[in-house]
Amino acid sequence: MSAGRAPDRGLALQGLSGALYAGQVIATLAGAVRGFQGARPLGRSGARPARLRRVLPGVVALALGLAACAPATTGFRDTRTPMGATLRFDAGRIAGPWHVVARMGSSAEPETFDFAAPGAGWQVTQSRLSCTAAGCARSRADRPVRMVAPGRIEVGGQVWWVLWVDDDFRTAAIGTPDGSFGWIMDRKGPKGISADRLNAAKEIMDWAGYDLGRLQMVTGTVGGM
Repeated sequence: MSAGRAPDRGLALQGLSGALYAGQVIATLAGAVRGFQGARPLGRSGARPARLRRVLPGVVALALGLAACAPATTGFRDTRTPMGATLRFDAGRIAGPWHVVARMGSSAEPETFDFAAPGAGWQVTQSRLSCTAAGCARSRADRPVRMVAPGRIEVGGQVWWVLWVDDDFRTAAIGTPDGSFGWIMDRKGPKGISADRLNAAKEIMDWAGYDLGRLQMVTGTVGGM
């Protein structure tokens, strides 16, 4: 979500190096145990020596501990952090347009989700404005929506967790457990959201394990809504 660096690649390399380190240490410990077994013959009964029986549990515990130390950040959030969906969510009150005001990642392209009233054929119209040196183009797609659990909706195959919404359903924070996406959306867009509601949404995302340093503010809206 922050510009000027490649955080996704850095996190991936950090996670890979942690996993490789843990794997190397585990392999070394396993080799030591095998060497110990080879150096000390079994007793008359065929059982392992008492010293080896005492060492093995410690080796296993150390290996498991090293594996647990590997970074658990995937996408834009630390998946070790508990995350919950708000019970305040009301499918009927989400109907209408919502403008993305901040998004996890590097893209600041304006985006709008216009929800139909819930019922048979419930859907949302997703509109996005993409600009290049050659000009701007608007994409539009209708996506099916269904409620899968309190505070959770499936939109076009993706499960959104509504992490927070204010009492008047003007601002909402959206996330997902694996951290692959996350954003803040508001009824009036970047120019209409209050600082209090924006900060409240940010605090909720931070509490849910999202890295706010990678939150990109969106400055415009998709026209024609």
